[in-house]
Amino acid sequence: MKDLEKYRDGKYITIEIWDFWKASGELPMLLQTAQLLDMRIQVVYHAENAQSEFAKIAALENALRQTERPFEMTVLFKNQEENINRRLLRDGYTCY
Repeated sequence: MKDLEKYRDGKYITIEIWDFWKASGELPMLLQTAQLLDMRIQVVYHAENAQSEFAKIAALENALRQTERPFEMTVLFKNQEENINRRLLRDGYTCY
């Protein structure tokens, strides 16, 4: 992995994935953009509560590693999102 100090300037691309199969068509272009522009990659993947999601997560991680860019990947499973939304509503936030 290249020197991480040069990525501290906040130059990053955030990719939020709600539907893995829809995103898989655009993901290569987004990852290539991050490579060309020398950007860090942040991915938030909203996963279902199913065993099959682990294969999708592994494929996503593999694609991120192939870019040779620094990356962060957050996986939110459906039950985690529901708990977060309940907590936000309790604290007075509106969730859509």
